[in-house]
Amino acid sequence: MHEEGYYANINLNERKLQRYLIRNINNNNNLVLILKNKVNADIEGLLVAEVVEYFFSQELLAIDSLFFIKKAKRKSIGAMKLLKAYFKWAKSHNVTEITLSSTNGVEIEKLEKMYAKLGFNKVGFMYKKGV
Repeated sequence: MHEEGYYANINLNERKLQRYLIRNINNNNNLVLILKNKVNADIEGLLVAEVVEYFFSQELLAIDSLFFIKKAKRKSIGAMKLLKAYFKWAKSHNVTEITLSSTNGVEIEKLEKMYAKLGFNKVGFMYKKGV
């Protein structure tokens, strides 16, 4: 995951990543979904999300912070399994909206098409600049 896309030139701290995942697993308002290969148990995908209040309201919003599928598995049904589980989880938390995003620069056009087919509307963008 780290080798592909925008973040490839940023040093990976595996211990920090582990703490991030554990913190999300242990938080009732957060979700960690792992897509594993049934044969060899390799991780093929990951989705991390949380439920937060809008900064201007007490209403709730589901935000994805990490969604990734291995390149070789992107045409499989794995991505849809993760997304459907995310949507179900978000609805069970009585959110007003569910968000999907991407900041790693990997296959953006394909993601935009998939998100649109799922009924999501593009409402913004993000620019990045190294320093």
